[in-house]
Amino acid sequence: MRIIHFFSLAICIFIIGCHNDEANFDLSIDDINLDAERATSVNITYSDSAQIQVQIKGPVMINHLSNNEQWQEFPDGIHVDFYAPDGRITSILTAKAATRYNSKGMVVLQDSVVWKSEDQRILETSELIWDENEQKVYNNKFLVITSPQDTVFGKGFTANQNFTDIVIIGTDGRLRVESME
Repeated sequence: MRIIHFFSLAICIFIIGCHNDEANFDLSIDDINLDAERATSVNITYSDSAQIQVQIKGPVMINHLSNNEQWQEFPDGIHVDFYAPDGRITSILTAKAATRYNSKGMVVLQDSVVWKSEDQRILETSELIWDENEQKVYNNKFLVITSPQDTVFGKGFTANQNFTDIVIIGTDGRLRVESME
């Protein structure tokens, strides 16, 4: 029994006496959040039948694990690439913050939201909501959509998730019309 106590005491003294010159650990129980996981340099790839469809990147992702609701948060920004079946990027979506609510099937992007298509259309707004279940994207905030020929301002919009069918609310701007016939 004395041998076990001696080894326990020796291990405690060894641990207390050791220090790490390369890292400074300052962790208290108050700093630990048992309801969340934090990942850095995140790169998430969604594919179907071995074809990449979406790639999501962010410097930080926090996965909240509450019993009532689970959600992922990208507090330091997000970059999303959408791919065509042939592997080319069809559009890019960026924002300074994003949150995905699992049970609602909803993604909310906020702060400097920019969507760029391969045909050089650009949507800029302060918030964008993607309803995964309804497969639509919308907001009721100020937005600007630019293309090489036109600029349109609006106070909200609704679109399918591919941005091929867009309805802009409260529009203002100049559009070039090819023919009135």
